[in-house]
Amino acid sequence: MPSPYPATVPERPINLPGDNMAYYRLYLLNETDHIYNYQIVEGDDDDAAVLIAGRLLSGASAVEIWAGARRVAHLTAAKLEGQQ
Repeated sequence: MPSPYPATVPERPINLPGDNMAYYRLYLLNETDHIYNYQIVEGDDDDAAVLIAGRLLSGASAVEIWAGARRVAHLTAAKLEGQQ
């Protein structure tokens, strides 16, 4: 029986000409830095993805933001609290 889950998350290229939005994967991490959940979001740029991650961090110890194979940021709850 084939798996109901896709082998990879479909993504579009990050910088298409004339395209201002990009897909980002936000991995929510527990206190031992293991992924327990993720979210795929769209943002104008890396800074927008960081702002979105800050809003979704509730309950997580940290979040990693990825754009394709590139890690954009690793944010901890303490680091985000210091920015507010």
